[in-house]
Amino acid sequence: MATTQAQRAALFNTLTELMGQDDAETLTEQLPPGGWDTMATKDDIKVLGATLTAALAETNAAMAVGFANAAEERAKIITAFTTAIADTNTAMAAGFAHATEERAKLHTSIADTNTAMAAGFAHATEERAKLLAAMAAGFIHATEERAKLHASMAAGFIHATEERAKLLAAMAAGFAHATEERAKIITAFTTAIADTNTAMAAGFAHATEERAKIITSIADTNTAMAAGFAHATEERAKIITSQARHLYVMVATIVMATASIWIALFVAPAV
Repeated sequence: MATTQAQRAALFNTLTELMGQDDAETLTEQLPPGGWDTMATKDDIKVLGATLTAALAETNAAMAVGFANAAEERAKIITAFTTAIADTNTAMAAGFAHATEERAKLHTSIADTNTAMAAGFAHATEERAKLLAAMAAGFIHATEERAKLHASMAAGFIHATEERAKLLAAMAAGFAHATEERAKIITAFTTAIADTNTAMAAGFAHATEERAKIITSIADTNTAMAAGFAHATEERAKIITSQARHLYVMVATIVMATASIWIALFVAPAV
């Protein structure tokens, strides 16, 4: 049973009368503050130790289970992460292989385009050579015909004025026919040049469009090819300019030759 404060005071007073105040204080201080029933015994400590040991064992068991679960989850996470990385690497490898294949196809397409363009340029050069040969042959034939015409005119002048008049009349008819034929030739030549220019322009436009698509698709990875195409474009422009100049020179030569023939024909009767 717990000791009350009144009981403590009475005991202290009694001890003071019997032993003195100092001894009474010393003895009173040895009493427990709440009574002996509130003090822990050795048995209480043993029970508490057993309880703490059991609780600690349970805690250690729970921690072991938790660590085991954490290790298992960690293994699962590592396995999933490893699998995801392997899948990603596989997908990336497949993507790189596909990109390499597409790049090879693109190179093949470029090679085919270059071959076709080279063949087209070769054909255009061959056609130009044929045209120049035909024009040269025409100039030779015109010179021969002019020589023959001059001989015939000289013979006509020797015969008589009447023959000269007939010859002048025939010449007038010939000039009209020649003018008509010349107009037809110029029209046909102009049409042929226009058709050739149209075909070449369409071909160059198509080639430029294809080249633009190719440059757009590989501009970030192959700037050297872009520079090569730019150089090819510059060379093509030079070729077109050179061909245009040749055409202008040819037309001017034809006009000058025709004018010379007219002048010669008009001047010859007066001689």
